Amino acid sequence: MIFVLTLVAVISSGLLAYFAVYTQPYIEKNKKAEIEKAIKEVVPGTVESKALKDENKFKIFAGYDKDGKLLGYAVYTVGTGFQDLITIMFGVDKHLEKMYRLEVLEQKETPGLGAKITNENIFLKFWKNKDIREEIILAKPPKSENELKDNEVNAISGATISSRSVVTIVNKALKRVKEEVNNG
Repeated sequence: MIFVLTLVAVISSGLLAYFAVYTQPYIEKNKKAEIEKAIKEVVPGTVESKALKDENKFKIFAGYDKDGKLLGYAVYTVGTGFQDLITIMFGVDKHLEKMYRLEVLEQKETPGLGAKITNENIFLKFWKNKDIREEIILAKPPKSENELKDNEVNAISGATISSRSVVTIVNKALKRVKEEVNNG
């Protein structure tokens, strides 16, 4: 009986290891394609991109049009949310004055509450064309779109921690981007 259980465990772990190694290139390829797609969404008009900074949890990509003209920068960053890590990408203009838009690539926030950070109508629409010359501010209680300042975004009712986490992640990343681009 011990021999049979040992044999089953060895075969199972061997198969698991084989499939982990086998699928890894496909997982990396899909993740790279997801990032390329997100770059084109957050920096409008991007046809080609080039990595300027490539760390595990922080990446900067320059977005170029079909003529090779710099349109702006796409920033991939990861930070802590309420329950787990939140992975986002946002696009900024080449002068680092305006944010084009923000996309949440991965999150594990509370379903029905914090997970609303991925919802266009509830949260993401407030990030479009924001002034980033100053830090982004979280509006709580939420305001109408006309009442928001140029650097202000609405919090999600019932999910303030997730909303605040995204704002914090973006502000930290913006500070780094400005340092990297201005010094690089």
